[in-house]
Amino acid sequence: MERKGNKRLSTPRARSARPSTTTATSGSGPAAARGRGRGKRGRDSYEAAGPVERGRVTPEAAWTGKVVRIISGGQTGADRAGLEAGRLLGVATGGTAPNNFLTEQGAFQLFFCVVNVDDADGTIAFRLHPGNGTDKTIGWAQLRQWTYGPERARSKDDGWRPVLVIEDVSDERLEETAQQIRGWITGNKIAIVNIAGHRETTSGMGKAYGEQVTKILQHALAGLCEPHQAKWPTS
Repeated sequence: MERKGNKRLSTPRARSARPSTTTATSGSGPAAARGRGRGKRGRDSYEAAGPVERGRVTPEAAWTGKVVRIISGGQTGADRAGLEAGRLLGVATGGTAPNNFLTEQGAFQLFFCVVNVDDADGTIAFRLHPGNGTDKTIGWAQLRQWTYGPERARSKDDGWRPVLVIEDVSDERLEETAQQIRGWITGNKIAIVNIAGHRETTSGMGKAYGEQVTKILQHALAGLCEPHQAKWPTS
């Protein structure tokens, strides 16, 4: 798999024709995006291209004690909330998303969930209730299998990628949740973190769900992020 810096230039292959994808990274202007070839959609057709290092992307020896990038699939809800938190924290953001950033309909969403798991040192999944995409993302991080996550294997020594499952985004649990995230980040030496969870329309909270996820991540990662060199646009 070819890489240039922290930018992903290729995605793992699908068993059948690959759906179109877009990779985006933050910069001083509008996000730079790279589209890929179009193909037929198929469910449960993802197959990882190996070899890929088990457990992490960033070598432990290279970890600076900071989160250097927040990535997601760009879906409404938790995904976009993670990118918004990154913008507010001034850290680099990115991820692999459907071509033209299609969301909720019209693209094979689950494919992009596992690509971003593979591209991160660990995943934080905001799971308030059972959900198809969220649970399969957890399952892939734990077992590297396209299955529902049994919510085990959450350490760097057990499972494909570390995954932290957050089940409460309320203000009453804000400090406790933030401490849990900080402990997980430092304990697993996470430099690139993937944010996953429900879509806005399936969260049961509507727009407030994304707002709470952003608030939690801002609180948890304050002081733990490496500032991005490029300046974010102010409008």
